[in-house]
Amino acid sequence: MEQDDNSLATSSIKDNEIRVTSGGNINRLVQIGLDKLKVHPFIVIVAKGKVIQKAISVVEIVKRQMGGALHQYNQLGTVSSKEEWTLAMDNELGSGTLDDSSPIIIVRLSHNAIPDLEGLTTYQAPPAQPE
Repeated sequence: MEQDDNSLATSSIKDNEIRVTSGGNINRLVQIGLDKLKVHPFIVIVAKGKVIQKAISVVEIVKRQMGGALHQYNQLGTVSSKEEWTLAMDNELGSGTLDDSSPIIIVRLSHNAIPDLEGLTTYQAPPAQPE
């Protein structure tokens, strides 16, 4: 899965989506996730680059708070970004382009199984309940 970074940044955030950023507080993100799971059948947690670890923490805490009863679907990929710049030095202009790619993770936590995702993602079922 590869996306253009600009499409990720400018796309609208859906009501059941959480985008993890460097400024986001883990406890607040967990609470947002729990609140969204009360009204939506599944939530989507998205993180890019250095905040992927924070997103994984949020996912694991939400699952624990929900008693481990959630289905987890993971997608990993990269997003590309292009940065163009121009320098003015001694009346001569220099310019350049920097192409970069960052890892991205998209995690769906669902109350019910989503069979359509099972071939496209890695899947972690809820733990079996003792009988």
